[in-house]
Amino acid sequence: MNPKYNEILARKKRTAATWYSDGKLCIQCKVPIVNKNNTGLCRICYRSDSNHYKSSRGESNKHRYLKLVAAAFLKEQGCDNIDMELVFPCRDKFFIIDVIGYKDGNRIVVECGGSRTKKLELVYKTVDLLYILPHGCNQPYLYQPEINVCHICGNNTSLKTKIGRIA
Repeated sequence: MNPKYNEILARKKRTAATWYSDGKLCIQCKVPIVNKNNTGLCRICYRSDSNHYKSSRGESNKHRYLKLVAAAFLKEQGCDNIDMELVFPCRDKFFIIDVIGYKDGNRIVVECGGSRTKKLELVYKTVDLLYILPHGCNQPYLYQPEINVCHICGNNTSLKTKIGRIA
């Protein structure tokens, strides 16, 4: 476990320490959190950035958390400018991209959760790199056209083997 995490827990009372038993850290300040709001932010960071994380569309807190994880991933990759919920033109359609980052003139997109295959194919052709961050994961994977992606959760379904029924 993280030494900073243990140091903060040592100052808490016994009942408070059980609340922090999940071992989750705030995405911004790396302080242990009780993640009741499912955003990945501690109480202080959530209140200070609450306007930034409110979505114009009706999104779940899990999807907002995935977008924060995707933004942190793009920062680790060295992206300079990171935008969330960008309206992105593809041919004759417009798509809303969850998170996009720019690195040395390249556009790197992270699509959070599930997405339609048609959207992924069109976005893949117009950007330099496309990553998918499925629900329940902390690390996105690189999208390739031959991969089958679940439109609900975003997991790679081409890796799963099909089990036949025994008759």
